[in-house]
Amino acid sequence: MLSVQVWDEVSPLNGIPAEEIFANRDDLDRARGDIFLVFNNGVLSQIEIGAIIRGNYGFDENLSIEEIANQYLEMREMEAQRARERQLTVEELQEQVAMLSYQVMMMESDIMEEEVVEEEIVEEQQQEEVIEEENNGEE
Repeated sequence: MLSVQVWDEVSPLNGIPAEEIFANRDDLDRARGDIFLVFNNGVLSQIEIGAIIRGNYGFDENLSIEEIANQYLEMREMEAQRARERQLTVEELQEQVAMLSYQVMMMESDIMEEEVVEEEIVEEQQQEEVIEEENNGEE
């Protein structure tokens, strides 16, 4: 489950002091006051800059960082829901493919049986013709 939180820019992240993070990440240092955190099942998974998310998703320029974080979370939840819906569709398609494969197999089996029956009929007719010719030859 995803959650978001605006970073206070003082608290350490995954045990790394905030000032060390800013010293190593110029992009975050330039974005002070515009940073939020994304947690996946309570574990920090992303550090996001509001201006970048605003631009990428077309969010309103007047939104606060809290509003951007919440809209981002809503969008991610909608994406996850769509992915789950597509997964159901894939599973349904797999079931349909299995059913169609079974039907094709049964049809092929029926065709093979018909061919065997036809061959038997032809053989019987040929045997009858041979017997008939032998009987005609004896007369």
